[in-house]
Amino acid sequence: AWELHLLLKEDGFNVKNEPTTTSDIRDWSMPSETEEIHRRQSPALKDILIETNLKSVNTYADVLLKHIGLRYYGKGDFFSGVNAIMQFWGSRGVPRTGWYQEDGSGLSRANSISSKQLALVLAKLNPKFREWFKMGFKSLAGDGDIVAKSGYITRGMAYTGFISLHGTE
Repeated sequence: AWELHLLLKEDGFNVKNEPTTTSDIRDWSMPSETEEIHRRQSPALKDILIETNLKSVNTYADVLLKHIGLRYYGKGDFFSGVNAIMQFWGSRGVPRTGWYQEDGSGLSRANSISSKQLALVLAKLNPKFREWFKMGFKSLAGDGDIVAKSGYITRGMAYTGFISLHGTE
C-alpha cells in the first residue's frame, strides 16, 4: 500500500488519505467514493503462455494454475488447481501414481513427475486443440527441429519437448 501510495504521488495524483493495509481481505471494503484512474487490458492468454514458457516466469505459471482451480472448483488456490490438472490428465489415461504437484511453477521440492508421464501428456494432446498446440510449440525453445522446455531444481534437470522428423511435427 505504501509503495503504491508513493508511486501515485510521484506520478502527480492527489492522494487524499494515508495508505492502509490488512492481512484479512474480509476486513476490506471499497470506499463509497471511488474514481477509476487507470485500466489495463491483460495480454491474450496465448501470449501469457508463450512468455511463461520461453522465459520461465514462475509467477505466471503459479497464477495460471490457480486460475485453473478457480475455473473448475471455484477456488483460486494451488490445491484446487492441482486437483483440476490431476482429474483432467487422469481421465485421459495418464497415470497419477508418482505424480506429485504442489504448485504451477515446479519450484516446490515436493513436485515429482516421471518422464513417461510427461511424454504421455504431450502425446495425448487433443487434435481439436491444434491451434493451441501450435502456439505451445512456438513457446518452446529450440531450433525448429528440436524444441523443449527445461526444468531445473536442486540436483535435478529435465527436458520435455518434440523432435521434428523430416519437417513433420
